[in-house]
Amino acid sequence: MAAPLAPLASSPTRDEPRLSVSSAGSVLSGQVDGAWWPHSRDLAVELGALLPLMVERLGPVERVSYKLEEWDPVARKVDIDGVRMRLAGFHSTTPHTVEVVAEQHRVTLLVIPPDTTPALAASALETAGTDGDATSIADLLSTAPSERPTP
Repeated sequence: MAAPLAPLASSPTRDEPRLSVSSAGSVLSGQVDGAWWPHSRDLAVELGALLPLMVERLGPVERVSYKLEEWDPVARKVDIDGVRMRLAGFHSTTPHTVEVVAEQHRVTLLVIPPDTTPALAASALETAGTDGDATSIADLLSTAPSERPTP
């Protein structure tokens, strides 16, 4: 029997998603193609705000992969505006990332933990979304721009 489809409201209860994606998109420039600072660890709710923006960029999104330990439990399939979305949670995926997969594109986003300070989060959003940035995930999440190693 198939797992039940979890309903998901498309209207976020908070401000627009805090998102930065390089213009290169799926072109490899570093460990991530951009950054996302969700408001909570409720993946189903947060994707309701994120995915419409990713659909504009990539076309229809087929699935989202994420690290299981970093999010609250969520159904394997959710309904976003009547469209079934597959969620693939793994123990072995890269920490602090989600991978958004469309038919011909794949974008890896740094996930900035919701409790990150606004200054550090803003810095990570700006840097990770810069074309050609090769800053490591660990450096994006742990240091101010002036303290980061030069690539």
